[in-house]
Amino acid sequence: MRLDMYLTRVFFLSFITVLAVMCCISILVEMTELIRKYNIQQVFIEKIFKLSLLHLPEMMYRILPLIILIATLAMYLSLARTSELVIIRASKRSAIRSLLGPTIATLFIGLFSVFFLNPIIASTSKYYDLLIHKYSNSSAPITTILEEGLWIWQGGTQGKKIIQASKSNSSAQEFSNVSIYGFDVSGKPSYRINAEDALLEAGSWRLRNATFWDFSELSTTRPEGINFSEFLLETDVTPEQIKQSFSKPNTIPLWKLPALVRRLDQTGFPSIEHRVWFQMELANPIFLISMLFIASAFVTKHTRVSNSGFAILTALILGFSIYFLKNFSNVLGQNFQIPVLVSAWAPPLIGISISLGFLLHLEDG
Repeated sequence: MRLDMYLTRVFFLSFITVLAVMCCISILVEMTELIRKYNIQQVFIEKIFKLSLLHLPEMMYRILPLIILIATLAMYLSLARTSELVIIRASKRSAIRSLLGPTIATLFIGLFSVFFLNPIIASTSKYYDLLIHKYSNSSAPITTILEEGLWIWQGGTQGKKIIQASKSNSSAQEFSNVSIYGFDVSGKPSYRINAEDALLEAGSWRLRNATFWDFSELSTTRPEGINFSEFLLETDVTPEQIKQSFSKPNTIPLWKLPALVRRLDQTGFPSIEHRVWFQMELANPIFLISMLFIASAFVTKHTRVSNSGFAILTALILGFSIYFLKNFSNVLGQNFQIPVLVSAWAPPLIGISISLGFLLHLEDG
């Protein structure tokens, strides 16, 4: 038990050290990229540093498996340098049994990151995206899904529009039960349009069976509005902008994803990206454990021989391969090439199977 606690403490120290180094490197890389992207005279260095800090949690969360891999390699190399691995082997403890403490620590890191850090990362990522749009002077529409259906906010020099629809097709071109609310440049309501359905064309909304209310001339028009069999409303929104302006899965807390998936399905938009992300988040602790096993499987063998450099290289290559397999599996799942559960759970299970098979081949006890 004391040995497990000692190995857990060594692993945590190694993990914190690698995490701190990766944080510093990531901040420098992000600041360099932002300085290259924006004019330093308009977006000052303190704002760039703030953006880098806001993006840091998401970047660390994204490379957390690689941090676990490198931290495990550093831990075993440190133990080998002080001959502590030789003592552990002499105590008749197998390599698999020695992984108990680090495995529990890795599982704790994974669960903590998924259930506690995930909401913080979602908030910082959303705020980071808002600031990026602000500094880029982007006027792209904002789309969200609520219980009432689809809502689209569109800004412009002539005023703002809010479009609400109960349902849409997957290409974001055809909408049903549409309501459009127009506002002037001062923010006052100027008109309202209700339509049975709408077709988003190049440069305009084509509304069918529409009723129009002009708030600026409400006293001289009929209170029930003016009916049109077809009504054209100018817009610069495109279907691609609507689909791309949805909240990214990484900006939504984990426990809100199932409700959002249901609303996306109800309104007709594809929810495959959010469903794959949700399953991959649940599988993330297991994926971290697979990285721990991959690093330990190769290093524990070669610490007793001179060719430790080849063992480290092999562990890194296999770890990076499983990491990229996860990203590739994510793409396949979002394109309906493989089932969602397979795309999320296959990479960590493959990594654990390979590493455990290698350990069982080497160890006799």
